[in-house]
Amino acid sequence: MVKRFQDEDLLNRFDTLAAIEAKGITLVHETARRLNHSHFVVIRKSVKKYMVDPLTRPVKSITSEGEQTLVLDGRDRERIRDRRVCLIEDVIATGGSVRAAQGLIEAAGAKLTVIATVLLKGDFDDPRLVFLHRPPM
Repeated sequence: MVKRFQDEDLLNRFDTLAAIEAKGITLVHETARRLNHSHFVVIRKSVKKYMVDPLTRPVKSITSEGEQTLVLDGRDRERIRDRRVCLIEDVIATGGSVRAAQGLIEAAGAKLTVIATVLLKGDFDDPRLVFLHRPPM
């Protein structure tokens, strides 16, 4: 994924990174490390005891059973406010989780400007999308 980010135009479209737990955490950590980004935020799949004033959005994902809740800690909301965010995901199929994460990002006062995924399955399409692989349909 980092090779795709070597495009200067793409790099200039975001100034912070975010990912949805759990597989997205290692992807965003390594991407941040290689791009020399000082921080990233993680959108969780449940409210944690340590969170302060969390933002929540319901999501129904085809890759997970039933309805889930995506959560952004209030402290992370302050970290991304007024920032341009690149959301990193491991797999995108319908884009339900991406849309819910976008709702959290926007509610935090930030703007989703890049969506990056390793594997693009299904028919999700967005002009902000960057992906590494799309299997044959």
